[in-house]
Amino acid sequence: MDHDNSDVFWELWQVMVVFLMAIWERKCSPFVQFQFFASGVGRCISPLLVNLFVTPRTSRYFRNDTTSVISFWNESALLTLSNGTVSPIRENEVPMKSDVKYVFVIIGAYLGVIALLFCGIGIKLRTVHAVKQVSITPDNDGPKIPTWTQMSNKLYRIKMLIFVFLIYFTNAGVLITMSELVTTFAIQGLHWTKDHGTVIASVYGGAGTLSCILGVFATKILSLSQINLIKILTTVLSMIIMVAFVQLHASVLWLTVLVAGLSHGGLSATIYSWFQTNVMQVTGIVASISAIGGSLSAMSVPLLTATLMENVDFMYFAYMLLGNMVMVGVVAICIYVDYKKHTNRQL
Repeated sequence: MDHDNSDVFWELWQVMVVFLMAIWERKCSPFVQFQFFASGVGRCISPLLVNLFVTPRTSRYFRNDTTSVISFWNESALLTLSNGTVSPIRENEVPMKSDVKYVFVIIGAYLGVIALLFCGIGIKLRTVHAVKQVSITPDNDGPKIPTWTQMSNKLYRIKMLIFVFLIYFTNAGVLITMSELVTTFAIQGLHWTKDHGTVIASVYGGAGTLSCILGVFATKILSLSQINLIKILTTVLSMIIMVAFVQLHASVLWLTVLVAGLSHGGLSATIYSWFQTNVMQVTGIVASISAIGGSLSAMSVPLLTATLMENVDFMYFAYMLLGNMVMVGVVAICIYVDYKKHTNRQL
């Protein structure tokens, strides 16, 4: 049931990305970043809401057993042995009625507010009507962005779809591995307390959410290529520091996880935006390929990492993160080089 719900929300999220890019085209980057930020806020507040509405269990105690009791009538009387029922203490947890249903009402209302916000912005900027005429309305910001089927060079578009799969496969490997296994790494590998191990995962998630809102302003100052370069290089540097020094002091893990969250958070949004601006429109086929890559990575990379951590060495957590992040950089370079070659041929 939980898996089905996560699939539905993942598909809904992909549809929202495609919808935003269809509306704002080359201007979509800050809006996509804001969507990632809103999604991160939702993930952060949902557990807090659940704790408010879930009633803790209450304990009741029962006694039920039969023991022998010795009775004394007086000093000269004979001892008599009788059976009596004495109940030993037995704890029984009784769940109380919870109002967890209201959590879903609040989350649904939150999603509705975000949807209305995007709808209001679209209507105010008079862009919703333009989506219906996207095939005939010229793009004032430059040449019209082709769809996947409109790209004349078949080899180029196939290579780009392969690159989309690869970069989202490797990128999701970093994201899911860090989110799911950093607590295990801290507790079992570095012998942290459970409380500290849980907090470090929250630090990564919170930093990634903050990075998305910072990305909204960064898109007004830097180009998408520059943002991607900064994010990838900073994340790789933090992973190198983790591999080299994480066993020396606890502060190294705090620092590298915080930096990785701030730099790596929102990278998926800027990759989407870069493709939308430079290569092809992010329509259903592109979003589907990226979703397939991310899903396959989520099923395989964390499992492989956990197996290596358990059977070989716990430091494979850091090694796998660094390896995946380097692969993100390599694929990004290949994408940019191939894009430049294609652009120069057209000129």
